[in-house]
Amino acid sequence: MIKPFSWRSYGGWPVSGALEQIHDKVASVIYLDSFVPENGQSGADLVSPGLRKFLDDAMAQGQMSRAPPKAEVFVFERPEDAAWVTSKMTAQPNRVALQKITLTGGREKVARRAYIRTTRYKNERFDGYVKNLGQTPGWRVHELDAGHDAMVDKPEEVTRLFLQFS
Repeated sequence: MIKPFSWRSYGGWPVSGALEQIHDKVASVIYLDSFVPENGQSGADLVSPGLRKFLDDAMAQGQMSRAPPKAEVFVFERPEDAAWVTSKMTAQPNRVALQKITLTGGREKVARRAYIRTTRYKNERFDGYVKNLGQTPGWRVHELDAGHDAMVDKPEEVTRLFLQFS
């Protein structure tokens, strides 16, 4: 049995897809301030209108990828952490945001599922997951006073929550 599977933000897409194949090997899954896609959705379906325009413009210009956002938008307690994260970011492929995901219920077969929402990073979609998953049997939801990169801002707290939800 694989121990916890956890992802942040975009990572909700590959983990949801992977669970279609390996759900029987996963003990728990934790989404950290992440998309939780539903069958037939693409990343482009769920992003803000501004990010969707950025993607559409890049595609119209024939670009294969687009620059990552400035890390500061993810809200950090320490400016040096934003600079460090920026140094690690790379271009994002465009087409992956357009591919629709096929889900048949693998994620729901994982016994322990959790969603951790950071409260300093504003994202209405993620707020909706807190509301909906909080009312869905089999899910545990927790809000964490941190920016989107909580593992950088509050590594001890994230570790504690991962161990708690595993």
